[in-house]
Amino acid sequence: MEEEVEEIESLDPPDIQEEPWCSTCQGFTDYRRKWDSVSRGDLDGGAYPDLVESPYCIECGSPMLLLSNCKRLVRWTNLLTSTAFALAILSVWVLFGINPASLFGLSVFGLLCFLTSRMPHKSRLALTTWKKAQKEENLKQLLQKL
Repeated sequence: MEEEVEEIESLDPPDIQEEPWCSTCQGFTDYRRKWDSVSRGDLDGGAYPDLVESPYCIECGSPMLLLSNCKRLVRWTNLLTSTAFALAILSVWVLFGINPASLFGLSVFGLLCFLTSRMPHKSRLALTTWKKAQKEENLKQLLQKL
């Protein structure tokens, strides 16, 4: 007796990869993937090379970023610096009370938190150019409807 084996077809759609954004060209342009080598430390105290794939724009040659990674990086940086500043305010208020020295310390720490929140500059630039391009595209669509 020969049994027939049915192949089960997957109903899941194929994984859709996110397109990288070029901040220079301000668009989802064609890109070429380049391999970069990064040295990583291992547990023995040595280092080994690790290959990293990164997209580069064909038109301008600049590196491109994934918008989801940019959003995640900016969101978590803002969350961590805001939490650190809130904890600093609470600890100064509970431990030292409000006086000129503690206010000066809080203002210095607040400045450091603000500067730290601005550190992912390339990600912020990519998100800003993407939002600007989205607004321009929406404006063009509105003008076409009129």
